[in-house]
Amino acid sequence: GEDYANLTDLSTNTKWCFNFKSEAFLIIRADAAHVLNGYFFTTANDNAEYPGRNPVAWKIYGGSTYDYYADNWTEITSVSNGQMTDENNKKFTYTVDGNTKAYKYYKIVFTANGGDGSLQLSEIGLTFS
Repeated sequence: GEDYANLTDLSTNTKWCFNFKSEAFLIIRADAAHVLNGYFFTTANDNAEYPGRNPVAWKIYGGSTYDYYADNWTEITSVSNGQMTDENNKKFTYTVDGNTKAYKYYKIVFTANGGDGSLQLSEIGLTFS
């Protein structure tokens, strides 16, 4: 019941929560190719009770196909020390500077969390120009 589909269900009462080892990813398909200029992550409904589950390092790539392993992915932005506090249902908004290329697929790769054995988020959203 805590799978990735909850990230875009427009409800902060649901979440994506899973055992986190060293890397996790998801691929988002837009309706058409768009230029990414920002995004947001919303913490889960129990972050205060279970601290350390927020992502702290991630990269976002753009691509023309859905294949995770394909060579078509281009890094758009990265964060190596994200400062998401362990508050419940808190939205953190990020700006993407310098991206001018439109992509239909966006891959988000999480490479570190706050130290817990799980990673969780309630909502993810992309904003386009």
